[in-house]
Amino acid sequence: MGSAISSLSAALSSTNAQDYDIVLTWHLLFRTLHRGTDTRLGLPPELILNIFRLAECTIPDYTLYAESNRPLVVRAHSAELQRVFWFASPPFDAVTLGRLHSVQLRTHSHHQGWIDDLSAGVWSWFELALERPTQENQEHFALVSDVHSQKALSWRSHTNPAEARNPTYLAGEVFGRDHPLWQHMRPGDRIVVFVCAQFSGWKNNALEGELNVWRFFEPLLY
Repeated sequence: MGSAISSLSAALSSTNAQDYDIVLTWHLLFRTLHRGTDTRLGLPPELILNIFRLAECTIPDYTLYAESNRPLVVRAHSAELQRVFWFASPPFDAVTLGRLHSVQLRTHSHHQGWIDDLSAGVWSWFELALERPTQENQEHFALVSDVHSQKALSWRSHTNPAEARNPTYLAGEVFGRDHPLWQHMRPGDRIVVFVCAQFSGWKNNALEGELNVWRFFEPLLY
């Protein structure tokens, strides 16, 4: 019991005030449902966990949080795609993968500041991809490729909008459990962030970025 209480204390102390309230609320609700009352029998933990998952009761997973405050500028000079690694998450283990709910990239970024032809589209964006430890060295990672095309798998998170002529805080797509990214992920893989630009004149100015991961709530004690 002592170690469980210590784990709970550590989990709560590592969160900000808003997340602290969420974690504490889920713990109290789980304990109430499990213990029951004088007039109602308690529910088995397995059933409560299923209810929590159906209700999408999630909490941030700070062990997988990743960020970069290293500015990166990617310039395109032709139709050739420019895709540059920015930063990566820690590796995901098997237990973590079973609890995952979603991941989202947020950036402070902008394009080159001018656009000649809006009808031609916006070509300054961010992608997420997967890297897997190599068989030769588990400390070295290589991009995960599609088994059929042998092309590296990547998914667009978000684009610097046309109006983002100056640094803008942007939230990318939420990659939920039904997203193909999770279907290709294996224990030991990590998520990497790429800064992209394409076609002459286009630029992606990435100033700051953070990768947020959420997992389904599971109690540390009850």
